[in-house]
Amino acid sequence: MIIELTSAVALLVLGRKALYWLWRNVAFVCQTKLIPWMRNTWGDAPADVLANVVSFIDGEIVWTERVARNARRWIRAKLAKQTSMFRKVGPSTVEATTETILRNVDGTGECRVEQRKLDWNELAPEIRAKMRASNEPVVVDDRDVLLTRFDERAEENGLELEV
Repeated sequence: MIIELTSAVALLVLGRKALYWLWRNVAFVCQTKLIPWMRNTWGDAPADVLANVVSFIDGEIVWTERVARNARRWIRAKLAKQTSMFRKVGPSTVEATTETILRNVDGTGECRVEQRKLDWNELAPEIRAKMRASNEPVVVDDRDVLLTRFDERAEENGLELEV
């Protein structure tokens, strides 16, 4: 409970990027300086307690990076293609057709097509701008957009996804 509260406060005050940076440095100092010093000064028991606490906290903090890294790998491995075509069908209505091809284990692809109606205001500003520029449907490579945004958010939050 106290660790969760401390983490929440630290997250709000420092931000995630600073928290990850701070944690990596605190863990390094604990592992290389503080725990060996405690072992020499006070014995194994207190040093082992601190080592267990550091290990527990590290597991919780590193878990976030691991989940993000695995999600990104899954997207790159399984999502062969995803494109969306936006076509204006009314004054404030757009039809979005999304084609997704997922890779199967045997290397074949499974295609799924989804159509939905969207309000003009739900579209991203760049898509609306392209649609205003011409009367042609706009096609977006969602896979590249997804991976780019994923990488941008990871960088903003200090997550290391490429290891």
